[in-house]
Amino acid sequence: MLRCCASAPAGPVDNTRAARAGRRGALRALLLSLPAGIALRAGATAAQERPVTPAPFATTFLQPLAAHRAWSSAEWELLFAELRVLGMNRLILQWTELDAIAFHPAPLELIVSLAARHRFGVMVGLSHRSDYWQAIDARASDPAGFLRALRERSLAIARANAGWLRDQPAFVGWYLPEEVDDLNWRVPARRDRLQAHLAETSEVLKALTPGHRVAVSGFANRGTDPDGLAAMWSDLLAAAPGLDEVWFQDGVGVGKLDLAELDQMLRAVAGAVRRAGRELRVIVETFAQVAGAPLDADPFKAVPAPLARVLAQLTLAARWAAEPIAFSAPEYMTPWGGVAAGELGLDYLEWRAGRP
Repeated sequence: MLRCCASAPAGPVDNTRAARAGRRGALRALLLSLPAGIALRAGATAAQERPVTPAPFATTFLQPLAAHRAWSSAEWELLFAELRVLGMNRLILQWTELDAIAFHPAPLELIVSLAARHRFGVMVGLSHRSDYWQAIDARASDPAGFLRALRERSLAIARANAGWLRDQPAFVGWYLPEEVDDLNWRVPARRDRLQAHLAETSEVLKALTPGHRVAVSGFANRGTDPDGLAAMWSDLLAAAPGLDEVWFQDGVGVGKLDLAELDQMLRAVAGAVRRAGRELRVIVETFAQVAGAPLDADPFKAVPAPLARVLAQLTLAARWAAEPIAFSAPEYMTPWGGVAAGELGLDYLEWRAGRP
């Protein structure tokens, strides 16, 4: 499951307000002063010595939260500038409605306008409910009613915004925030509900904005049979021809899969997606979970991952799909996420600048 949180600084630091502001300002100034593609210092890093060169990020998620509703135009401008320095040119808004919190028409209109100015494309996520996982749990009742209500909200958002979005050069398409896992849809009757939901939603979106993409994401858990996973995605894509892209979460940041297990799952999903004539992209988790289920009973918490681990994920992703997706650069690779996030961004910039 895709999560976000503030990253924690590594090691003891001076956390006075003045010190935090100074570090953030210095990191931000450095990020914005570095043209992409210029080496930061001589000498190869360990990542550069890897036998296979990973593909860099061009796309990142952003999870809109309540605080984003109060952001100024200058703050959004700064975020786009930082993402551009990291080499990004596409932004995925994970949702435009989170329970009762709406992010449309504002700040969606501003984000799309600034995206065009910064030469970004935007995939617009629709409605998400925080009780999604409880509602679709395989042990719960029939999810048809929940999916119907979710679909109605998402399509209401799409209808309210399609008229102006389809004329925007930055608008690429729609993202369905309801992530497809490997456990809750094993029963055929439940899988039928999911397939019907995704088919109807994507069909309406295609009619509202012809020529624009529709994407859905999913993930797998440790121990899942790869052949069964491939069969599930084959069935889903056959039932929902309006889905153009499948974004598979690598699960490394939350510890759902290690790299060897991930390779098996990606092989399976890639085959299903290719046979269906769709596009596969891999979501690379740029964080490491340090608290929350299943680790403990505390709230979810994560910190930026080491660059070496992220590069290993990118290398594996490149075996099965083009153009990896970061989850997520704003929280874990820029100063918006704190000191450690800014440092990961600088490490990544150094690696990216030294690529052949």
